[in-house]
Amino acid sequence: MSARAGRRLPVLLWMLAFVVLELLAFGGAARLGRLYAAPLSLRYARPLTAGQVEAALDDAAGAQRERTVSPTFWRQGTTALKGPAQAADAGVLWYWGEAAQVFPGEYLAGTAPGPWDEAGCAVSGALAWQLWGSLDAVGQRLEVEGAVRTVRGVFREKKALVLAASRPAAGAFTAVELAAAGLTAEEARAFAQNCGLGAPDFMVYGEGLVSLAVLAAWLPAAVLALAALVRLALWSRSWPPLARQSFWLLALVGAALALPVLLGLVPGWLLPGRWSDFGFWTGLAQRLAAQAEEWFSLPPTLREVQAKGLLLAQVAL
Repeated sequence: MSARAGRRLPVLLWMLAFVVLELLAFGGAARLGRLYAAPLSLRYARPLTAGQVEAALDDAAGAQRERTVSPTFWRQGTTALKGPAQAADAGVLWYWGEAAQVFPGEYLAGTAPGPWDEAGCAVSGALAWQLWGSLDAVGQRLEVEGAVRTVRGVFREKKALVLAASRPAAGAFTAVELAAAGLTAEEARAFAQNCGLGAPDFMVYGEGLVSLAVLAAWLPAAVLALAALVRLALWSRSWPPLARQSFWLLALVGAALALPVLLGLVPGWLLPGRWSDFGFWTGLAQRLAAQAEEWFSLPPTLREVQAKGLLLAQVAL
């Protein structure tokens, strides 16, 4: 091996490692985006009553607002299941609304149950293997708390878990997913108050968490691009005037084209009206700290446990 080839090998290995880590980081951000399909989620310490749920659904269907808010109610628990040959205890996600808002998992077979599908359910791959010895469980019958349901889909999950619809009268829901484009925290609180749900005990800022994960994934690439630009700028001092001026012109045009794209990755509430407003940055830091504290104080659910694992992996990457 020549000396030049020997010097190139470590550089190629570093480049390969960088590409692999970036792919893992963007993959983690995409998985976090699937977990938080709704931009905002409300959590209540006390279960909501059937009247509150029905009133919120009626209000969302009939109210005329700037943004249409579609609430999906859910809670996490455990239940006893009976298959054709054996029984099992499993975790259960009861929902009323869109199943994909509650647990938007990767389906290995079939699809998620439809909205308000009380005759169907979805099961995790681990539960399918436990009850039927195969992932080919779509169409199988499963007794969930005395009611026989048809399996609509099998999703990827290492724990025994079932996703099933439940009417508000029996739901005792403690979480509400609010699906609406561009929904702000103030609008979410106003919706909860106006439709009778009351002020939430916790809020999950899913859209903000996903945006931060995407920004974290872009950060190493941005640092590398900046370092390369600095090296080129230093190198350009020895170029002929025309080549040097052309380089700086292209760099400025590229920066002008990239800026709107980069700002589009940042949530609107992270951008100040005036960049010189130091009060905004102080308030933003306090707001982010309060949101982080609130998120880590959430009652543990399967989705939050997975999300925290993904964010820790993002930090490590």
